Amino acid sequence: MTPPDKCPSCGLEHEKCAEEGFKDGFLMIPLPMTGLALCICPNCFAVMGNKECFDVQRKIKEKQESRIVSV
Repeated sequence: MTPPDKCPSCGLEHEKCAEEGFKDGFLMIPLPMTGLALCICPNCFAVMGNKECFDVQRKIKEKQESRIVSV
């Protein structure tokens, strides 16, 4: 799970978080068994997904549709 390059709200870049005084960078909260993570910007508290979130969401949707049984 890789965090986004920069915050879409305030523009804080993940690599420059330490220079701005946020040594840990974006706070990442993983969602179990999905491969998704919520990333929270330490500067403006905007919530965003990890880089792979759209690919993972597409795969989850495909798996859900393949399990639907119609009579």
